[in-house]
Amino acid sequence: MGEKKTSRRHRWTYEECEIVCSIFKSECVDSSNSVDTVISKIEESCPSLSKGSIRMKLQNTVCICNELGIKHNCDVASLSDYSQQHMDAFKLIFGIDS
Repeated sequence: MGEKKTSRRHRWTYEECEIVCSIFKSECVDSSNSVDTVISKIEESCPSLSKGSIRMKLQNTVCICNELGIKHNCDVASLSDYSQQHMDAFKLIFGIDS
């Protein structure tokens, strides 16, 4: 009998959230690069992350930007179920006081 394949959700670390926010800021706020370029740069820093997981975290970052009125050039849909940890990393990288 075949084994049932189970997918494990990645548990994001605070440091990974900081990396995503930092790269997002430099590539999508301070300049205008493609989503593929942003994902590739994040993969270089966090090789254990899947493209799908990175894309979802970018969607969370877009949502936070939209909520805070920060202009960006990232062409992915907004995804609102971000963690407090991600919001905290975002605020640190973007220099926003809590």
